[in-house]
Amino acid sequence: MYDIVAIGNPVYDMIRTPKLNTKEREVSGCSTNAAVFAASLGANVLLIGSIGRDYKSHFEKEMEKQKIETYLLPSRETGGFDLFYFPNGDRKLRVIGVADPIKDIPKKFLEAKVIFFGPVLQEISVELIKKIRNSTDAMIFVDPQGFIRYTDEERVWRAPNPQFYSYFKYIDFLKPNEFEAEIITGIYPLGKEKESLEKLKSNGVKNPIITLGANGSALLDGKNYFRISAYPTEEIDPTGAGDSYAGAFIYYYLKTGNILCSGIFASAAASFMVEDLPSRVKINFNNVTERFKEIDDACEMEKFL
Repeated sequence: MYDIVAIGNPVYDMIRTPKLNTKEREVSGCSTNAAVFAASLGANVLLIGSIGRDYKSHFEKEMEKQKIETYLLPSRETGGFDLFYFPNGDRKLRVIGVADPIKDIPKKFLEAKVIFFGPVLQEISVELIKKIRNSTDAMIFVDPQGFIRYTDEERVWRAPNPQFYSYFKYIDFLKPNEFEAEIITGIYPLGKEKESLEKLKSNGVKNPIITLGANGSALLDGKNYFRISAYPTEEIDPTGAGDSYAGAFIYYYLKTGNILCSGIFASAAASFMVEDLPSRVKINFNNVTERFKEIDDACEMEKFL
């Protein structure tokens, strides 16, 4: 049985931030970044997505290095974006490739503790969430970015997706960032984190999480509200920070079942992601643990550590 099955198309992006400008397309993607971080920490991960022949061989080699098993579907081309980051942490995207949708998944790949949905651009239908929910006892963790992202060939924007919201009842954990949370709830969450989380929960999400960039994250479980600080570091490239948060959170939650400590651990892990390009970030359990302790030493390390 896999610890995590991550579903979503890998992408190869061009990235521009105030401190960085890539000259070539870099491997990334919501499901990919989450899978890499979870695997780096020791999780057994399967990654499912569509990719073109142009990058398939390179991607397979990169995932092999990370000890991630892949089930790659053929695509006319590889997905990707030209990303430009604004000072507030939000970004403008231009499409440079769209991979084919993920229409179905062999049942044998659903034997997992967690199914992570991390679409980048509508490649996963909301009906697939329900179908998989009814086919497995796995925990369902969703990053909503690709469900509320739309394009007209090149331009990309966020917009509400009422159909997606009607499927919240099948989701155990939903993790938008602050801009995605505003689209979904109508509430910009910074300063109103609890209100935004409660609205997600009232719409069916069992355990909502909102990441807030340099302002940390906020979580709500069945009984408690938690506010977690970010680890202070120099931001070079925020691409994939929320994805890495998800991968680290899932890893730690599977080990402990503690939502607060999992959020702190995830915040520590995500701090590494912003310090360089996703392909150059290296983490391991020990260096994440060091930052974990610095964020909040009140959260005692669990016995398995």
